[in-house]
Amino acid sequence: MRKIHVLLKKASYSKRYCGYKELADCLYLVLQDENRLCSIMKVYEEIAKKYNVNGSCVEKNIRKVNEEAWRKGGKKFINEISGQHYVVVPKTSELLEIFLDYLKNDQI
Repeated sequence: MRKIHVLLKKASYSKRYCGYKELADCLYLVLQDENRLCSIMKVYEEIAKKYNVNGSCVEKNIRKVNEEAWRKGGKKFINEISGQHYVVVPKTSELLEIFLDYLKNDQI
């Protein structure tokens, strides 16, 4: 889990948002089984149970923290680690995939 927090810090994510811990939990789960990316809503539902909210709330919180990180400098980092040039914030599932690849390649 430490690597996930280091990655999120490098990507300008702030712990002030509840989406931060939900995103960290998402990354932890997809790292355990990347096939979970194919049914990301099930992952959101699993995390929602932990925080006593619903899956759409988890998705909204993660989307919000992604937008804030993007605005505060995460764009450059995401473009760098993905090898792409995103003009707008990638979808949450895309970001999870980018982060998963980065973590799997043990770049932290």
